[in-house]
Amino acid sequence: QQTADNDIQRPLHQQMLHRGVVAPHAQDRQVEQMQHIALQQNGSQQIHLTDGVIFFREYNTLNIAWRQKKQTEAYRYIWNLEGMLSVPEWNGMFQAVVSEKGLSEEPKHQNTEYAADSSMEIAIDADRLRAPLQIRSRQPGDRLVMPYGHKKLKQFFIDKKVPASERGRIPLVLSGEEIIWIPGYYLADCVRITGETKRICRLSCYRK
Repeated sequence: QQTADNDIQRPLHQQMLHRGVVAPHAQDRQVEQMQHIALQQNGSQQIHLTDGVIFFREYNTLNIAWRQKKQTEAYRYIWNLEGMLSVPEWNGMFQAVVSEKGLSEEPKHQNTEYAADSSMEIAIDADRLRAPLQIRSRQPGDRLVMPYGHKKLKQFFIDKKVPASERGRIPLVLSGEEIIWIPGYYLADCVRITGETKRICRLSCYRK
């Protein structure tokens, strides 16, 4: 264990000195704290160094970054499923196509600045939606409907290992007051296609 600690501490010490983010009077203490964070197996931790620099772990990733002066501001959009909706806080866009069940019309994506991702495309029961939809950032008290009951959104993100720095930017799609879709992470059972579905809504989102 001591050898592993020294192996981590030596490059950390050299990098911090080179980048000038470790205060001379606190080098040993700060390097020891960074060493402790680097050796952790789970979760997220951070320490503040000099001039707004942060050394942090987000699950399996170690990073050095400059602290943002302000958190991502909350956002909320109302969407009637027409046209494309831009969500600049997430660097993304949403698109919807509604068709009769059995027809295979796909969204016609023409904006080459945004990339398509199959994990961010879903087909749901259009008649189960309560339009207009809301697309917003998380709020205190948000919960998801799971097969076994409700789950706090915060705990859901933790279980999915979503970095804390990203959670406030991820868009939540709501029908009425219920979260029905989190692109790439969650789809509510209440809008899934069944044998009784007559119209299908294909939702897609794209990111730069």
